[in-house]
Amino acid sequence: MADSGNYRCIFPLLQSQTSIIELVVDPVLKDRTGENIPGTAPEPYISTLEDRNLWSLLQCEAHGVPRPTLKWKDSDNNTLPAAKTKISEREGRFYITVKITVTKTDNYRCVATQETLSHQVVAVTSVHVQRWVIGVIATSGALIFLPMCYLLCYITQLCGRQEERW
Repeated sequence: MADSGNYRCIFPLLQSQTSIIELVVDPVLKDRTGENIPGTAPEPYISTLEDRNLWSLLQCEAHGVPRPTLKWKDSDNNTLPAAKTKISEREGRFYITVKITVTKTDNYRCVATQETLSHQVVAVTSVHVQRWVIGVIATSGALIFLPMCYLLCYITQLCGRQEERW
């Protein structure tokens, strides 16, 4: 990666013609086992830890050298606050885990960044939150609650009328 830059090629046999070429070294290099070579952003892995009607708990993990940063983003590219971040180091490698609780249907991205190279790798997951459950509960509650109110009002009115007669 240190070899990236502009190079000048001189062709003496072609009347000293000079060409300039820019070499861009792809920072996503992998070794024979498929692991990222140190210095590149690691590939993040997303998992759903809990999936409820009104929310989901998502986890993103990545490991690499040097230490990458992990951020959660929504489909509008807003950075979301992580509920919990865990960073550990084993055998010279950094292991980062970031958890977030989401409450709306959206596509969520976990962005792993290697700051030195400004290189990023993204993983995406879709979450569907079933908000209709609140409506069903509210409707069911209203269906039970309203008839009871009417019944109490009727009894109160009936009793009130009887008291007037006495």
